[in-house]
Amino acid sequence: MKTTLTIAILMASTLPSLAHPGEHGELTSLSSGLAHIASSPFHVVLILAAIAVGFAAWRYLKKREQAPSDRAG
Repeated sequence: MKTTLTIAILMASTLPSLAHPGEHGELTSLSSGLAHIASSPFHVVLILAAIAVGFAAWRYLKKREQAPSDRAG
């Protein structure tokens, strides 16, 4: 599992940035960054998509853990 997670992180870090156009000069503190994320539909959609993917992966892994293994010895 650790190897899979490491590979996924390394692969994701090589992807091009999906930055939206616009000025980001107002991002001077954590609170202004959070306000920017919460007020931008682009960011809200990305956060909701990440939550949905994480939830789906969690459910898949949980079901896989509970199912009897079909592998022989």
